[in-house]
Amino acid sequence: MRYQIHLRDREVFIEARFINLAERIFNCYGYDVSIDSYGNIIDVDFCEDDMHEDEELYIAIAPFMRDGSYLEFFGELGDIWRWVFYGGECYKITALELWPDPIAKPTLVQEVLHLLAA
Repeated sequence: MRYQIHLRDREVFIEARFINLAERIFNCYGYDVSIDSYGNIIDVDFCEDDMHEDEELYIAIAPFMRDGSYLEFFGELGDIWRWVFYGGECYKITALELWPDPIAKPTLVQEVLHLLAA
């Protein structure tokens, strides 16, 4: 049995001129695409039961993704990562957990993160 993963979040944009090829690639890997009124792909969703990591998909779709697009996943053991797209390439990055010291004065970064989370 494979390590199960789930699509947690995403920010996707592929220009309409690439829709035919990009949609076929996504469909081959079990994804459905959502298209805006201009024909751009603006969202994807996994539509099968057995999701697993498909690095081949991310490499294949990378040349068409707008810079800054990403697919975010979490695994059955609680790990979180994203495939992020820039310059026609894809990069796998893992989430970092931040555990603040409960008695220390918050840093500016911690205060900003707290405000963003609210």
